[in-house]
Amino acid sequence: MTKKGGNSGNKSGPKLSKKAFKKQLYAKVPILRLGLLLNTLTNSTQQKPDVKKFEIEPGMSGILVMTLIHRTRESVRELDNLFAEYADRLYGPETSDAMDVDDDEAEGGSIEDAFAREMSDLKVVKEDTKNKRFLWLRIEAECLLFYKVNPPVDPTVLVNAIMSDLLATGVKKTRYSIRLIPIKGTARMNMEDITELTKKIVGPLFGDEEIPGLAVKKPFTWMATFKTRWAGNIKKEDIYKMLGGIVPEENKVDLDNPDVVIAYEAFQNVCGIAILENWRKYRKYNLDSIYTMRQKEEAELKERELKQREQKEPEEKRKRRAEEDEEEKRKKTRVEEEPEPEAEAEQKDGRPDGDQ
Repeated sequence: MTKKGGNSGNKSGPKLSKKAFKKQLYAKVPILRLGLLLNTLTNSTQQKPDVKKFEIEPGMSGILVMTLIHRTRESVRELDNLFAEYADRLYGPETSDAMDVDDDEAEGGSIEDAFAREMSDLKVVKEDTKNKRFLWLRIEAECLLFYKVNPPVDPTVLVNAIMSDLLATGVKKTRYSIRLIPIKGTARMNMEDITELTKKIVGPLFGDEEIPGLAVKKPFTWMATFKTRWAGNIKKEDIYKMLGGIVPEENKVDLDNPDVVIAYEAFQNVCGIAILENWRKYRKYNLDSIYTMRQKEEAELKERELKQREQKEPEEKRKRRAEEDEEEKRKKTRVEEEPEPEAEAEQKDGRPDGDQ
């Protein structure tokens, strides 16, 4: 007699219907697809270790931008247009080194050849992006941007042109960007590298070499600024002490209206150095401050013109009144000199007949 459960060793279980089997299979497909996708991405990352986001490195020159909070993307869009406009004006239109692929050549070949051509084009585009005049690099800090600048563009010349036009015309072409600091070079956040970079950038100020964007007469007054944003333990006293040993004594320090400002901007484990000539004139290179100053000057000018007009109006009225009074006097004098008609008639009637 067979015992119940004698077939308990059979792990196959009850047979599934065709509909239930398909349901279970289809439920596993998204998981399989996700695993395949992750595997593909992992393999592609391992095969292309050079594909990574651009980072700020020592030896770069560029423009440090302060923006409104949470307005990074809007600032990037307006600065792309602004920098391109002034770079084209100063250096001529930009030319691209990217190679164009012939359509007839692209259509031929196998799928592997098409894929190889596509990867080659991507590499060309990436290299072309690296060599662009301006390359936006992300900074892990709020309200900060850094634009890497490639030759022939000089950041000091470009920023001075933008500030000069804004000061002369009062036309503001930015809305979300507040300050533009032209960085002539960057170094790692240690005093040895910063000192070496300072000698390289600040040293030519005291020689006969001409520096683009600067027209400083020697000797000149100067001051230094140092601002850090979670970039290291270097203090401003260290920077000032280091500069004291580099700048000649004949160039005096002036904190009110210096001829040259040596600005140190520390961010993301690097320190940038800027040589700023028109610190007070350009309101510490603040676009909003220059625009506000221009608006205030225009309002004051209109107010002065209005007051002058109001002062001129009473004078004109007095002159007009005096002319009217003079005209009335002339009329009275004319009337008094002319004889009355009745008196003339009486004189005629009293004459003798022979006289007629």
